[in-house]
Amino acid sequence: MKTWEENAKIGPHLELLSSVPVAGSGGFALHHGHVYMGARYGSSHVLNVIDVRDPSAAKVATTLHFKSSIAAVTMMDELLIAAESGRALHFYNLREPGRPEEIDVGVALGKSIYDVARLGRYAVAALNWEGVGLMDLENPKKARWVSELKLEDGFVEHVVVSGGHIFAAGASDGLVVMDVVDGKLVQVAKPAGKGFNASAVQQMGDRVWVLGSNDDDKPEILVIDPKSPEQVQHRFTTKLSMPKCLLPVKDGSGIGFFTHYSCAQYDPAAQRAGLIFQQYVQDEGGAYVEMPADTSGLSEAQQEKLRSGRTTCMETASHLARRGPFLYAAQGEALTIYRITEGSAFAEVLDPSGAEG
Repeated sequence: MKTWEENAKIGPHLELLSSVPVAGSGGFALHHGHVYMGARYGSSHVLNVIDVRDPSAAKVATTLHFKSSIAAVTMMDELLIAAESGRALHFYNLREPGRPEEIDVGVALGKSIYDVARLGRYAVAALNWEGVGLMDLENPKKARWVSELKLEDGFVEHVVVSGGHIFAAGASDGLVVMDVVDGKLVQVAKPAGKGFNASAVQQMGDRVWVLGSNDDDKPEILVIDPKSPEQVQHRFTTKLSMPKCLLPVKDGSGIGFFTHYSCAQYDPAAQRAGLIFQQYVQDEGGAYVEMPADTSGLSEAQQEKLRSGRTTCMETASHLARRGPFLYAAQGEALTIYRITEGSAFAEVLDPSGAEG
């Protein structure tokens, strides 16, 4: 893996292939050449099924409509789980990936669902002030809530399952680790300690990364090995803004986009983070282009040449995923697909499918 200084000298890192307008966007799941994307905010209560078998000509295959917003989606083998906040978990068979077939629903009336993950036979849901909920999916046609665990002092908007443990970002309650014992949720650790406000938790390769702020209100990143969930492996404060979304890299570091139009590489083991590139506003229409992190040695003519040839923007990115040589991004009200260019830092990002870039 190149250092961020080396990565800052090359580019463009991403080549825009296609952008699919959708009614709202948020987290998504990838399965057999299709993207399943909900609309977490706004009045568009839909689940978009987007055909990405040809990434340069992606298109909406079908749109499913709901009475409330789709807060999160996740896969459970061939089963798609879509969390409709305040109403239900919906279960779909994906024998035909472009045409999800609804199997049944798990009732969730009045529950503010923010996130959903899977743990064996269970769906694990972030339920805001109600904490974490556990739904038994051994038979999706008879799904039912079997356990809930409320945090002492905080709400849960993000959950990750790793190493058989549930990691719940609990705001003022820090990070809470839970296990399922005899079908019930049990708290087993609070590794972040007091004074840490967790805002998000994410699986990054074989580690769990927790994003938040310390008691001085400075951005802080924690890294935890799921084999030892009771302790923090790495902890560092970054002078950069907290990343909005992250991608795991082979060497244990991560690449993240954050506000202020920038992309950075985060290396908790080395206790540092550095800019890879910045994003430049090209026109009033909101087009963005990659720029090297340091342009002080370039003339205005050289900078203008760079602006005209670099076409990527991640300022509005909320969720990212890599498959093979392609990077998928939920951006504003669109799914955007990029090709990862040769030699880019993104070529080292882990691909859960195992496909080679």
